[in-house]
Amino acid sequence: MDFDSLANELTPGRVANIIKRLEQRELIIREQNSKDLRKFRILLTNKGIAEANRLYDEMNKGHTRMLEALGEEDTACLLRILHKVLDLVNNGIEQHSLEL
Repeated sequence: MDFDSLANELTPGRVANIIKRLEQRELIIREQNSKDLRKFRILLTNKGIAEANRLYDEMNKGHTRMLEALGEEDTACLLRILHKVLDLVNNGIEQHSLEL
């Protein structure tokens, strides 16, 4: 799914439903803004932090397995290309040649 498709699917109603489900699972709480009652902050609960940490650990395990399967040479090539992409994103494509 590309960014535009994702943005089109994140309607205010859908975001409200996601927030409601996360609250029901006790992963987040809403904190009302005392100056503007239309606004609120969303904060992770301890349970939400634990779940985020669990998901992060699972993601890291998956990345480790993928890089091990690629092998040392292909992993080095992948990292070199990813660093180049980050440089292009951060500094603008126009400033660089696209030679890899």
